[in-house]
Amino acid sequence: MLKKVALIGIAIVGIIALFQLPKSLVQTKNREVAVKQDTSAGSEASLKALMKASHNQQPTSSETEQVLNWTKAYNEVVDKEKKRIFADSIANYYGRFHQYDSVFRYRERAAILSPATDRWVKAGDAAMQAADFVADQDKVSYLEKARSMYDKALTTAPNNPNIRTKKALTYVATDNPMTGIKMLQDVVKEYPENEEALYNLGYLSIQSGQFQKALGRLEKLTEVNPEHAAGTFYLGYCYSQLNNKEKALEYWNRAKKLDLDPEFQEIIDSYIKEIK
Repeated sequence: MLKKVALIGIAIVGIIALFQLPKSLVQTKNREVAVKQDTSAGSEASLKALMKASHNQQPTSSETEQVLNWTKAYNEVVDKEKKRIFADSIANYYGRFHQYDSVFRYRERAAILSPATDRWVKAGDAAMQAADFVADQDKVSYLEKARSMYDKALTTAPNNPNIRTKKALTYVATDNPMTGIKMLQDVVKEYPENEEALYNLGYLSIQSGQFQKALGRLEKLTEVNPEHAAGTFYLGYCYSQLNNKEKALEYWNRAKKLDLDPEFQEIIDSYIKEIK
């Protein structure tokens, strides 16, 4: 089998190819699909965001005019709540076109204007997504920004396992990855059925070539949530690497039924074709 790892990042958001690993290239019948790794949580949403980003979607002239008007209004309005609403609208706009550095800028402003746990989390998620699209020298800066946002969220929700998982992922791509891994392990110890922590620990095990260990995490994940398409896909990947072709095909075909997204289907089909 080719050395390729399809990526369902959280992200994410996100977040989530996850940890500063090489890009993988998935061959399809009609074209090559570059699947970038997502530094944010390894979610199905992250994979789809990255796929859409590869389409180079561009705003229309009317959309550009609209965001300029929102920005002007944001700069001029004094009322904090109105300013926050404009900040959210601008962030949503930039999110549609995968300009995550700008998304982060306005998500952070919205959270500062009206502090709330979910707003800090959204700002952190945007910073994690930005880390995947900025120049290499800027990645660590965005990971630190994300960590700061998650820390603010944790002041009001200190035991939230999903926020703790997101924070853990900000360490994995740094010079101190074991800090993040230990945090993920602590989450699973306290919350044995937490999907995000199980998924990311399983994915990390795959990236380090510990496929048997990954199986344990991912099997638990799919027991907790039998409809977790990303986890099911990676179970198949683990079995393929352990030379269990029958099990690999079983889980890949199961994953295809769980998510009908055309590009997700193409990725799985490329793996199935290769193993047959």
